[in-house]
This record gives sequence, structure tokens and C-alpha cells, in this order.
Amino acid sequence: MPATATFSDDKTLSVNGKRIQAKFFIVATGAKPMGLSLTGIEHVITSDAFLELNMLPPSILFIGGGFISFEFAHFAARLGSTHQRSVILEVSDRPLGAFDAEMVELLVAAENILAELALGRKATMDYRAVPAILFTYPQFAMVGQTYRKSVAKNLSWPSYQRVGLKHAAYKILTDANNQILGAHILSDHASGLINTIKQAMVHETAVDKLYRQAIVSLYPTRESDLSYMLKPLLAD
Repeated sequence: MPATATFSDDKTLSVNGKRIQAKFFIVATGAKPMGLSLTGIEHVITSDAFLELNMLPPSILFIGGGFISFEFAHFAARLGSTHQRSVILEVSDRPLGAFDAEMVELLVAAENILAELALGRKATMDYRAVPAILFTYPQFAMVGQTYRKSVAKNLSWPSYQRVGLKHAAYKILTDANNQILGAHILSDHASGLINTIKQAMVHETAVDKLYRQAIVSLYPTRESDLSYMLKPLLAD
């Protein structure tokens, strides 16, 4: 219901004079587009308005090289005509700054998109294992830390060779104790793989244990590919 809400205490929310109590509350404030001081701003539309277009124009300029721009450029490339052209403008050195640089280059190549450059304790949020994903094709997902070089890296592995996916890659980062610090995956089902790795990070599951779990995964599934991906990280 549309209303103004305020917290009376850490377990009570006041909404239009009504008191609502709960052990936990989720505060999802959302976001709105940032205003831009540009000549010709009257020709710029938001992502909501983009979804209301009756037809795609022959060329589209996306301002900002982030999640929305890449996903919508992907939509345009897949749904538009063969002559449809999408350009992404990014003021930084490269787009998708939170993602691994080499993997971003592979995603751009794949899409042919022009990119210019609980138990009584207080709950705390651990942002080290928060995943993110681009729902392009192939999907591009990440969790944890980002480095330009990593311990395990591969630009192709058996399952993807079998199905003929030309643009598939992964990087997995670990520490000296064989704990996973981060992962970057470009594949047709990166979402499932990154969730598995995210859970391993949350529960501090070591690489060797995760490898053994992956061996008994249903085959052939993308999750079963973890056995190939993790094997180079196993101790001798």
C-alpha cells in the first residue's frame, strides 16, 4: 500500500498511524535515474520508457557502461533488425568497472556490442559474497574480489566445447588456505554456477571440499562443470 513509514524502534514500523511489528524488516528503497546536464537531454529516455517503445530505432546510444546499458543493448541486438546498431558510452577507462577487465572484453566480443570506451545476534551484512550478473547471452556473473590475474583461469572447458559455445570463460581466485575469494564466469548458465560458488564462500567451504561435491553433481549440467574448473586449484 502506498504510505509513509517510519521506525518507532528496531522492531516496530509506523505506517499511517498503524503499528507493525516484526523481527526483521527489509528496506528496499529502489532508485531513480540520475539527472544529466547534456545538450539534447530532451531526446534521452529512461529504461522504463525504453520498455514501452513500440519499435526499436535503427541506432541507439546508451549513456553509461553499466548493467542496464549492457542488458538493454543485448535486447536491442537480439530483437532489432540486422542493421540495428547499439553504442555504449562510458566516461571511465572501461565499462562494467566492477567486473574483471578481461572477461568484459570477452563479453563485448560475444555480443558484438560497440562499447566506448541468526540466533539472537545482531544481523550484519557480509558484502564479500554478494553476486552480480548480466543477463546477456552468454551470461556474465561475478562474486567477491576482482584481479587482472587469478590462480585458476580458463577460456574453454570440455562441456562448452561439446555444446559449441564459443565465448565461455572463468576465473576463480583463492587464498593461501584454499578458500575462494572471488569468481568471474562467462557462460550460458553463469547464474547457477555463481550461486554455487557464492554459497561456498558464505559457508567457507574449501576448494577441495567443493570439488568433491561437484563430482557428484547431476551430469550433464553446468554445475557439474565445477569439477573441471576447480581441479587446477587442488593441492598436489
